[in-house]
Amino acid sequence: MLVGPLVPTAVNALAPPARRASYMAASSVAVDLKDSLGPSIGTAPYALAPRLPLITGIPLVTIASLGLGAAIGRARNPSRPTEDDATPQLGSTIENYR
Repeated sequence: MLVGPLVPTAVNALAPPARRASYMAASSVAVDLKDSLGPSIGTAPYALAPRLPLITGIPLVTIASLGLGAAIGRARNPSRPTEDDATPQLGSTIENYR
């Protein structure tokens, strides 16, 4: 309930504009796999040991959240222009010249 709406928003914000549809499709497939395989894979560690999901889950969630935070930070403050950034600037320069 908390993460569901944030995933498409993060994919939309971080994907290059030219490939945004492909990224959204891949995200949709990943969510579908999560919904179909998640319950069986999520309960399997309980069969091995009751604490195993916590022991493995907490570090994985921490690493994933730090990685997503770093990616969002880089997307908000680009250190150098990329091809996607240069194209709109070129277009506005040409339009200002006319």
